[in-house]
Amino acid sequence: MQAIKKEEIKNIVAEKDIQFEKELENMAKLKVELEKLPAEEALNMLNVSAIKAGASDIHYEPDETRCVLRFRIDGVLRTVLEISRDLYVRLANQLKYKAGMKINVASEPQDGRYRFIINDRNIDVRVSSLPLEFGESFVCRVLDSGKKFKTLEELGFSGRALKAVSGCVNLAQGMVLVTGPTGSGKTTTLYVLLNMLNQPDVKIITLEDPIEYHMKGITQSQVNEKRGYTFGGGLRAVLRHDPDVVMIGEIRDNETADVAVQAALTGHVLLATVHTNSAIETVTRLVTIGVSPLMIAPAVSLITAQRLVRRLCDSCSIERPITENERKEFGKIIDGVIDAQPEEGAVLKDSFAKQTTIKASKGCEKCNMIGYRGQLVISEVLHFDDDIREAVLDNKTPRQLMTIARKKGFLTMAEDGLMKALSGQTTYEEVTRVTLV
Repeated sequence: MQAIKKEEIKNIVAEKDIQFEKELENMAKLKVELEKLPAEEALNMLNVSAIKAGASDIHYEPDETRCVLRFRIDGVLRTVLEISRDLYVRLANQLKYKAGMKINVASEPQDGRYRFIINDRNIDVRVSSLPLEFGESFVCRVLDSGKKFKTLEELGFSGRALKAVSGCVNLAQGMVLVTGPTGSGKTTTLYVLLNMLNQPDVKIITLEDPIEYHMKGITQSQVNEKRGYTFGGGLRAVLRHDPDVVMIGEIRDNETADVAVQAALTGHVLLATVHTNSAIETVTRLVTIGVSPLMIAPAVSLITAQRLVRRLCDSCSIERPITENERKEFGKIIDGVIDAQPEEGAVLKDSFAKQTTIKASKGCEKCNMIGYRGQLVISEVLHFDDDIREAVLDNKTPRQLMTIARKKGFLTMAEDGLMKALSGQTTYEEVTRVTLV
């Protein structure tokens, strides 16, 4: 007897409702209803709420008597709901079933993936489980296939950094590395660059773990290390498919780094992420995993390091006096800008001397009383010119590389961030939160 395929739940949500205004408050009211619903419908309702709230991740955190649900919104976790142990168990089983995980295994970590539909577009959910004393913790990364990738300017790149990163689309060959910790927007920056490079006469192949967003006109392949399909081996296969541009999800070992460097030296544009804290540290990281400076210098074209800070809500931001401590910190930053970019720094210093207030967060209904809406990239960009390449070949220390880069106009993330705070795009507190100024 042929099995009947179960119809997926298709959600229709007015576009004006896909925002987090009032959504967290609405979820609290739904708590009683959620407890009564079948597990599939309850999970679907939570997924839709996450989209409407603008959440990038859903966290299920059980303890002995309950389960706490938290959403990550604009990079910050917010508690949205507490549910009963009974509902948690039913949701956990449903999550594992939909994600293709082993339902009867709760003593070891598992990974899976499923999708749901909203407004006729697929929303992928990447699920990770972790065994705990009182059950399993689940983190669900929400990946919206209908997401429209912004421009570099909209992401937050500006000034010389914007010009340098934008220039990557004109490269004939070379390696472009985007670096930063988890959650710093590296993949989004790469996808924006891919979108800019995506032309009918350009063959683009990506190698990802996993594929986060599906893009038309681009060939995307997902590695599977459990089956032996690694970044290094996969990259060798990709290069046999005559690409012009290759994107690797992450350079994490010597094999991948070596093949990536060879690709960048043989007529390919190669984009990749690396996990380091700064642009200059990335050179040291490549050397540490076994890549020779003789290969790094000619292969790398640009390294950009970044973090995400929250944008001030346009509807409710207020002006407040600059504190003495902030004036000192901003003064240091401006001195640094003057060292790297004398003309721009002098204008900034003159403007700051007359400034007595700075924008701060307040909170309103449009931002759910948070004071922030959306996120903004703060970055530092190391462009490889002849002087930087020579310094890498000579095994210069990170401090020596910094000295050379400063003469070329290099600004640190903290400097870029505090300049954005001075211009009212974010706050001093946000920048210090992510850069530890």
